[in-house]
Amino acid sequence: MMQDLITIENCDICGSKDLRVFDAPGHIMYCLRCGFKFTSPRKVLDKEIADNDVQYRQEHSKTFDRQRSLASYERRMAVFCRYAPCGRVLDVGAGFGSFLHLCKASGAYECHGTEVAAFCVDFAKQEFGLDLKAGILEEACYPSSYFDAVTMWHVLEHVPSPAAMLREIARILKPGGCLFIAVPNDSVMARPGFWKNSVKLGVNRLLGRDALKLKKMYPVYAEEGNYHLSHFTPASMKRLLACNGYEALEIGPDDAYNRVSAGAAKAERSFGFALKVHGLTGIVSFDALLAVARKV
Repeated sequence: MMQDLITIENCDICGSKDLRVFDAPGHIMYCLRCGFKFTSPRKVLDKEIADNDVQYRQEHSKTFDRQRSLASYERRMAVFCRYAPCGRVLDVGAGFGSFLHLCKASGAYECHGTEVAAFCVDFAKQEFGLDLKAGILEEACYPSSYFDAVTMWHVLEHVPSPAAMLREIARILKPGGCLFIAVPNDSVMARPGFWKNSVKLGVNRLLGRDALKLKKMYPVYAEEGNYHLSHFTPASMKRLLACNGYEALEIGPDDAYNRVSAGAAKAERSFGFALKVHGLTGIVSFDALLAVARKV
């Protein structure tokens, strides 16, 4: 398998080569200068895209539920409308097209989207009547200063270079245009296993043996597959935005679950608690974060 992987030698946010292993089985590295975590070694882009397309065809298409899919975007749509009430919108990595469908149905937006999974491009056309551009964003060759808003819902963690992606989006955004990014939250407050492991490591070192078992934090790359190339915290997201031409307007919890699915009531309570914590402290304690930024 190693022959199909590439090694990343520089931090994508600050460019530092001062990197260390954070989690060897998951291929997780971190930057000592800025703290950004990422997967390395990793699959090459073409292999990643091909695997994603197969996954959509064989797995996601069987579990797609129109009602659940649209419900999962409703709260995101509310945030989106506050900052971008109308205009030309681009959804990068549009998936099945659920978010763009909501935008189109509102009548307030001119809708565009890109998607690398060929199956999703066909599905969005058949299910929602959307014409997505197949391929990566850079291949779409949109004009400069063309969009009022750009969205990426759980896409940036799959992108080989988040910094390069944000620079291309800055090129096609109008001055003052808004960018919306939802990604998993990899912070200590969102993943309590991190600080629990730190305590356990301290005890093990004190005792001189592995008395306490550590919690596994990431999928084993070779066996379980680690599909996320970047692992963001609110701090690293804010740093990434600032380094690539954006002002962060809001970074808070992301409503990433299907609220009409089994277990939705419990998830709703967890999200409600995370909103209260964020309102009181500014801390994003939920397992996904939503960042809103303006092109400067």
